[in-house]
Amino acid sequence: MVKMKVMKRIITSTLLLSALALFSACQKSEQQAPAKGESIVFTASFAPETKTVIDGKQSLWNRDEIRIFNGKQKESGEYESQKYVTQAANTATAEFEIENKAATFTGDKFIAVYPFNNSGNAWWNGSADKVINHLWLKPEQTATVDTYDPEGHVAVAYTENHELRFKNTCTLLKFTIQSDNIQEIRFESNDGTPISGNFGFNTETDDIYTGNTEYVKFSYVAVKDGFTKGTTYYMSCIPAVLNSGFTIKVVANIDGKNVNGENIVYNKSIKLDRSKIYDLGNIEYKES
Repeated sequence: MVKMKVMKRIITSTLLLSALALFSACQKSEQQAPAKGESIVFTASFAPETKTVIDGKQSLWNRDEIRIFNGKQKESGEYESQKYVTQAANTATAEFEIENKAATFTGDKFIAVYPFNNSGNAWWNGSADKVINHLWLKPEQTATVDTYDPEGHVAVAYTENHELRFKNTCTLLKFTIQSDNIQEIRFESNDGTPISGNFGFNTETDDIYTGNTEYVKFSYVAVKDGFTKGTTYYMSCIPAVLNSGFTIKVVANIDGKNVNGENIVYNKSIKLDRSKIYDLGNIEYKES
């Protein structure tokens, strides 16, 4: 039986993006359209929790990439977005510029997604709502000591000016490895509730949406490779209510073969809230 401990610290994102003085306009009025090849430049800064950094470590920009949407629809039916990048390395603030220097990108409201790769099929209809659709949280994540896979997490922000305050959209699951040769830790909902794959996020209400029939959904998240005994790791999942609880599956390398160990089963209902960390405790391999 697993004892669940909810860490009291809520990892609320506070990423602040402010426009440089290249364009002058009111907060809620359309930016003056620049000439071809001119686009908004953002300066980004954030509190330590912005990227869900663990145990008070400072969060720093390091050549990161984000995707920004303006809520407008093209003639093709696709919704506009642009890739923004920074060359800043290990800095608390960073200037983000549009990667395509020939592009023009303006608007009176924006949604930004970090990291860039988790929004490849995302879209936002700015005339309808403040919901970013078709985000992606990968089900199989890479073990990273004392933190989570940097591509296994999603943060978003909405603004009607250029001050973006990012929100974590995911839940973090914490665990400590107590056996040698563990290859995979898999966390699975007992009733099939989706906790990875595609989802939508309402930037106004913080509601999570997984019911879209076009979404690819998984009832598990797994962390693989690179485990060290006595070390703590994290994995991200989509917030959800698991009415039938969950099962933790442990795979170890025994004599050169991957072998399933004894499952760790939790049969009680549990709500996995956005932007919180749940401690699964110590995990070790036991023969099944």
